[in-house]
Amino acid sequence: ASREGRSYVLKFAPREAEDSETVRTAFEREIWHATRLQSEFFPAAFVPEPASSLYYALDYTQAPTLRQLLAESGPLETADAVELGRFVLRAEQFLLRHDFIHGDLKPENILVLRRNGEVEFKLIDLGSVAEVFSVQGRAGTPSYLAPERFAGAPMTERTELFALGVTLYEALSGKLPYGEIEPFQKPVFGKVKPLAKLNPLVPAWLEAV
Repeated sequence: ASREGRSYVLKFAPREAEDSETVRTAFEREIWHATRLQSEFFPAAFVPEPASSLYYALDYTQAPTLRQLLAESGPLETADAVELGRFVLRAEQFLLRHDFIHGDLKPENILVLRRNGEVEFKLIDLGSVAEVFSVQGRAGTPSYLAPERFAGAPMTERTELFALGVTLYEALSGKLPYGEIEPFQKPVFGKVKPLAKLNPLVPAWLEAV
């Protein structure tokens, strides 16, 4: 949508919110997170007034997701991957200062911007944001969940670091370290194939991280 020369994304509540108080409450919580956790790390969000239905607006960013970029251009260069890691850590530190974590860190939820030859990122989809140490079963995307999450452990900064590790591995190789994990699968976390064998341009120090 557009207003006064600016473009926005409008995000409406799911249809299920009409009949499910749980779904409606979850979306209202997402609106609260998106509009209160204002930061350079996320698209700016607000609730238009007057609102005729349950929705909110976000600044529209003309940029592909990391998933789209990897499909179109292949793995990230080392410098861009390092900046991605730094960006995610800063964004997560911001959330942790408010006792939250993102909860669904993955390439689909990261926008990649190129400005004046520099790479920048934005973290999207705050519908997954949860309080740190909360237990929400297997909430999130299975392929990025830490092993302890499959045993009922809570969401913590450690589980977010695991998701970041998987995201960086995929960003540098185009592959998931433990393969695609289905929602009800009981995954086996064996030895990961060295990144350098998938992408010889990855330096040893980055492999160690």
